[in-house]
Parts: sequence; C-alpha cells; structure tokens
Amino acid sequence: MQQKKILIVAESRNKLKSIQEFLQGKCLLDICENCIDAYRICRKSPCEYDLLITYCDYPFNILPLIRAIRNDISFIHPYILAVTDDRLKTTTIALKAGADSVVEKETVQDFLRSALEKEKKSTDLRAFTEFAMKIIEYKNFPTYEHSKNVKIISSILANLYFLENKKIDFQFHDNLRIAALFHDIGKILVPESILCKPSSLTYDEFNTMKSHTRRGAELFSTISKIYPEDELLSACMKVCLYHHEKFDGSGYPHGLKGEQIPLEARIVAIADVFDALTSVRYYRSAYSLEKALRVMEEEKAHYDPYIFHLFMDNIEFFCNLKLDSSHSESPL
Repeated sequence: MQQKKILIVAESRNKLKSIQEFLQGKCLLDICENCIDAYRICRKSPCEYDLLITYCDYPFNILPLIRAIRNDISFIHPYILAVTDDRLKTTTIALKAGADSVVEKETVQDFLRSALEKEKKSTDLRAFTEFAMKIIEYKNFPTYEHSKNVKIISSILANLYFLENKKIDFQFHDNLRIAALFHDIGKILVPESILCKPSSLTYDEFNTMKSHTRRGAELFSTISKIYPEDELLSACMKVCLYHHEKFDGSGYPHGLKGEQIPLEARIVAIADVFDALTSVRYYRSAYSLEKALRVMEEEKAHYDPYIFHLFMDNIEFFCNLKLDSSHSESPL
C-alpha cells in the first residue's frame, strides 16, 4: 500500500517527539514551524498531502492557515486535523475555519492509527472531487454554501457517533465528509427555473426536483466503473440516493425504513434538514433556530432516533455553528 504523506504544523518541535516516534516508518512526514511556509507548501502542491495536522496551542495563529487553505486552495484536500489541549474551546472555531476534525492531544495517536490504515486515494479521484465542487459553486452558489454547511454538521455528527461508541473510524469519516458535500450534486441537472423558483413547486416540478437524488447517484455510478472498489464513491452514491429517505419509511426515492437506510445517509439527513430550515431559500426566508428545532422535533420520526438524540444533546453547539461569528451566545 502506498504510504501517506503528512504535514505537521507546530510552533515548537519540542511537543512533537511522541508523535514523530509514533509515525516513524509509517508514513512520509514533513514538519513546518511557520504557518506562512505551510500555506506556501500546500499552495504549491495542493494534492501532495493526505493529512495536515495543526497544533492549536495558539488558535488564532493556526486558524488563519486553516481558513486560507480551505478558501484559497482546496475545500476538500488535505484532511485537516486540529489538535488541542481544550477541545470545547477550540472545536467550534476550528471547524468553522475549515478543519475536518478536532481531537485532544491524548487521543491523536488513536486517530492517526485509524487514518494510516486507510488506503490512499488516487490523485485522479482527488482532482475530480475538486472539479465537481467548482461545478456546484458556479452552477448555484446557495447550493454550494448549503453543501459546505452540511459537510461540517455531518462531520461533527459522525464524530459524536463514534465517540459515543468509543471507536474511531477514519475511513468512514473521511468518506462521509466528502459525500456530504456532494449530497445535492444531482441538482446541477435540475432546470434553474425549478431550482430557483420563488414560489411553491407544482406536483410535476416537485417530482423533477426529487430526481436529484437519483441523478446524483448516477453521476457517481458512472465514475465507479473506473474505480469499482472505491469506498468514497460508494459513500457518495449512498448519500446522494438516500439522504431524503426517512426513518419511518415516508421518504423518497425508495421509501426505505429504519436501518435499511445507510448510516451515511441517516447522518446527512439530519444535517441537511437543519441547515435547509435555517437558511434562506428562494421561496422563503430562513427559519429562526427556535422554529427550525421545533419543526425537527415535531418530525423526529423522520430521523434515526439515536443520531437525532446526539444532535439534540449537542444542539447548543450546532446552533453556534449557524450563528454569525459576531454572536457567541447560544440562542436557546
């Protein structure tokens, strides 16, 4: 198996002895003590590193680096792991900046052990995912912003799910964060007259809109003919096709029920609804957080009860993700 390449950004090498010893011989490792140099390295070769590890001893030094990589270089690659002494304090701002996961220093080796077991993705597949996100951005910017939000919320929910079950599955998490980005990619094939309609859809228009689940899955099915065993493509197909299925069987396109719905889609479904309700749509203004949560509570039969419980138990955190950075207090 091809070795992964990891870049660690830390302002002091003194703190890296244990992690260097752990990674010795397991991967190709570069260390950078300067955020500006790290940015230049990533900009020069966007797909070179599989994992970027940032030590958040001084978060406001590191966060601009994370934000710059995500805004200027790539919204997907590399996978960014923020390591901190204070997970509660750092998690929200690091995830908002663009980190994919936040772990405490005591658990970073467990995370890396899982990450190193994962097969390295091909450069071609990485390039495709970047290209596809650009298509979504240019085709419909609100869908692009929604997709980014769903990725962040889904990523956190997956972390919570595995923390509750006392295990780490890097492969599942890495695939899910990208699949969540593409959950609505089928909408690029929906006519803009329907996608951007400022009023309610007709019956026929709604059926056309619903076809985005099947169309998105078909796009990834086509690519899977080139990479038939790729787990990322499998996750993308599942999320595209099933993220509108509902736990009580009332969803579409197949009316699946309960655990017939893949776990990836059950996670994304909650993230999708929460962000959709609290975002401006062409046909309505954004719901307040209070109203959105009331609607979700009334419709909780639609969601996996265990994952919905995790979501509601951490609702203050998710609400803070939706607030502007100028607001730090919970709305609840």
